[in-house]
Amino acid sequence: MPKARASSSGAPPRPEPPDTTGSTFAEAQRALEESLSQLQRDDLPLEDLPALYGRAMAWEARCRQILSDVSQGIQQLDPDTLELMPWSEAQP
Repeated sequence: MPKARASSSGAPPRPEPPDTTGSTFAEAQRALEESLSQLQRDDLPLEDLPALYGRAMAWEARCRQILSDVSQGIQQLDPDTLELMPWSEAQP
């Protein structure tokens, strides 16, 4: 794994977001909830905030991706033709 470089401003390097690929929805949701719980702590050091926020955003994106994949795979029965059609969120 490549080392993170310090920026020219002297700030510490930003940690890489977690590798969320391959995680199940339940795993991603659990990790997101844990990250959000940590973000709500009163004793969270300010220096930890960017890394923790980045981790939460990565897990949130994974949850959204899984939900999107699932919704694209859901089909519904067209009552007029009795054929399966892709599900559309825009339909009433």
